Amino acid sequence: MIIWLNPICLSWHDFQGTPETARLQDILEEQMQLGADVVKLVTLARTPQDNLRVLALILQANAGGQEIIAFCMGPDGKFSRVIAPLLGSYLTFATLAAGRESAPGQLTAAQVEAIWEILA
Repeated sequence: MIIWLNPICLSWHDFQGTPETARLQDILEEQMQLGADVVKLVTLARTPQDNLRVLALILQANAGGQEIIAFCMGPDGKFSRVIAPLLGSYLTFATLAAGRESAPGQLTAAQVEAIWEILA
């Protein structure tokens, strides 16, 4: 028997766009079957609707007891970075300082916190 000391996060990124819902669901299922403690699915949003497809995965994963990190990159993906944790995403990513982003569309931690305070 193998005992893991740290959770395993399987990560999948699409830097070109956001696949259709069926493909996203297939990726989620594949990662769950591989035994991921946390599934991470990140895509590039080209339209506001892309955010909705990715955010829906959070609800689907949580309903099945699966921890998930899911949001979109890019200017059109900023919305999902803020909303994802409010829907049950394990976490979101933010930068400590503007100009130090690790991915397109990443907000600063202060910006995310300010938005969450407004929404609370």
